[in-house]
Amino acid sequence: MKFGARDGVLRKPWEEVFDEAARLGFDGVELDIGANYADTMLWNADGRKKIRDLFEKSDVELASVCLGAMWSISLANPDPDVQSEAKGIITDAIKFCRELGAEFILVPITPFRGGDVTPEQSVKNWIKV
Repeated sequence: MKFGARDGVLRKPWEEVFDEAARLGFDGVELDIGANYADTMLWNADGRKKIRDLFEKSDVELASVCLGAMWSISLANPDPDVQSEAKGIITDAIKFCRELGAEFILVPITPFRGGDVTPEQSVKNWIKV
């Protein structure tokens, strides 16, 4: 059995999170990707190389990625442009995680919080997309 921690609970920037996880005895780290996803190291080739170097040096794996961006850029949103962006985030995350060897992606199934969209319609939007 392996044990990991989400980067947020380790309270360190990504540049330090793998070393901190190793120091505490964790086997892996889950990186949480927020609404600023495009500004993270995961979203550019040099950043992904740096992530790989960090986890290889620490001997702690990139266990998974959480797409926390889905809380604000949700497939449940009725706006087709937002749905398209959300799909793009998921598609890119799949490629990037495969490249880095992360086996899991957590995609929060979030409701749309705005306008007149009911929870039921949010679910239908998720299914439709």
